[in-house]
Amino acid sequence: MLRSARRARRARRIAELRAPELALVRTIVVRAGSVAYASNAGSGTLSDVGLGVGGQLTSLGTTETSAGTVDAAVAANGRFLYVQGGAAGTVDTFQVGVQGALTKVGTVTVPGAVGGEGIVAL
Repeated sequence: MLRSARRARRARRIAELRAPELALVRTIVVRAGSVAYASNAGSGTLSDVGLGVGGQLTSLGTTETSAGTVDAAVAANGRFLYVQGGAAGTVDTFQVGVQGALTKVGTVTVPGAVGGEGIVAL
């Protein structure tokens, strides 16, 4: 279990960016194989980015999530992506398919999780 938690921490990179209006924006980036997913809290989407040989990045489009995306985690086997929506206290589950394509499996509401942050997948 400890190894899985370390792997999850290594797989997730948090970048803080200053938005033009000087509001601090928190972007969560997780990786599943050759695709990275960056959360976009303001639009309730994930930006899907292909990671090519030599670090080449390719936009693969966006995937809709619940509002207020605040965190994301990939299962240790790389087959599922979990996205936390802080606005309503939800967790969206996506199956990671061939070439990183995401298929939404479902959404659950976590009691007391509105405004919460932090998710781990084992």
